Amino acid sequence: MEDSVSSPEANPDKEPESKLAAQAARTRARLLEATLELLPKHGFRKLSLDRIAAHVGMTKGAIYGSFPTKDALILAAIGSRQESRPDKLAWPQGREGTAKARMRRLAETILASESAAGPGGAASAEFLTYALGNPEMRARIAPLAALGYAQMEANILGLFAPDELVMPAASLAILLSATIPGLLFNRAIAPDAISDEAVIAIFEGFARGASDLD
Repeated sequence: MEDSVSSPEANPDKEPESKLAAQAARTRARLLEATLELLPKHGFRKLSLDRIAAHVGMTKGAIYGSFPTKDALILAAIGSRQESRPDKLAWPQGREGTAKARMRRLAETILASESAAGPGGAASAEFLTYALGNPEMRARIAPLAALGYAQMEANILGLFAPDELVMPAASLAILLSATIPGLLFNRAIAPDAISDEAVIAIFEGFARGASDLD
C-alpha cells in the first residue's frame, strides 16, 4: 500500500487558514506598533481605541478581533517593547568569586542597563499611576507580577547559593523587584544624589554576613 502524502490539494482548508493566521499576526503587529507610537503623545488615560483604529486605518470593532480591551492592547504593546529592547537586563551568570563580588557584578550590570536605556522613568511612572487607578489593569498585572517574582528568584539562585544571601531568595526577589526600578527612577530625577558607588554598596549589602569572605 502506498503511503498517503499530505498536499495542499488534499488539504484545501489549510492554505486559507494559514493566510488568515498571517493576516491576524500582521494586524496585531500594526496595532502594537501604533499603540507604542501614540502612547508618548497621548498618555495611557487619553489614548483611546478610536484613536488607535484611526491611526492604522481600521474600525474600532476590528481591534476587538485581536484584543478584548484597551488595557489588554496596552499591556501587549508594553510587553513587546520590553522583549525587543536592546538594553533589557541580562543577568550575569555563574558563581565565580565571593558573593559580595557577584553582587557588585549585578549592580554594575544594572547601571550599564540604565545607561543604555536613557530616560524612561516618566513613562514608567505614568503607567504605574494609571494602573493604580484602574482595577482591570491591576487584575491583569497581578499574575504577571507573580511570574516576574518567580523569574527574579530563579535569576538570584543562578548567581547565589541560598546561604550566601542575607534573606531567602524569594524575599530578595520581591525586594529587588521594587529596589531596581526605584533606584533608577530616583537617579533619573536626581542623578547626582545617588552615585554608582552608592548603588553598588546597596547591592553588596545583600550578600554581607557569613558568606562574605572578602
